[in-house]
Amino acid sequence: MGLRDTLFAIGLSAAISCTAAVPIVPDSHLIRTEAQVYRASVAESAVTLTVVARFINTTPDTLVLHPCRQHPPYPLAVSLERSEGGVWRNVWSPVCTRALMLKPPRLPPGQTRTDTVRIKGFRMPNTAPQFPKGPVAGLYRLAYTSVYRVWYPLNPPRDARDRMGEPLADSLLVSNTFRVTE
Repeated sequence: MGLRDTLFAIGLSAAISCTAAVPIVPDSHLIRTEAQVYRASVAESAVTLTVVARFINTTPDTLVLHPCRQHPPYPLAVSLERSEGGVWRNVWSPVCTRALMLKPPRLPPGQTRTDTVRIKGFRMPNTAPQFPKGPVAGLYRLAYTSVYRVWYPLNPPRDARDRMGEPLADSLLVSNTFRVTE
């Protein structure tokens, strides 16, 4: 091996060790959609869209996911937000019973839950849930609610801000951004 080859090997070795020393920053999204682009069905009366999302619990806590409805598969309260002028605006939210479920689904650390979010938003008056009139195409994200790090609905502490438990930060409950086309 000549001097040139030796210097190349040393440089390559240094580059590899420098690369390995750089800390890997985990993705801040606990919720990731399976696709980057979804196609909505748009009619005069309603907008329909199906989004598949994985909720990956990368926290050290077993998360309690209080469902929107109390029947299997226990759909969670998931709303749809659209980016409008750099601001996220809620454009669709499900109609939920919000009845207390004493043993809601749990998601232990390192586990994943897959949700198929079926969105049907009406554009006619006096119907719910509504979807705003106008173009549908744009940038969207999902926003989950009623996810708790600590669960105590029957015996909350006196100073509890939320009588159900200690909610996970809202910033952790939004998905990656995805595009919706018509």
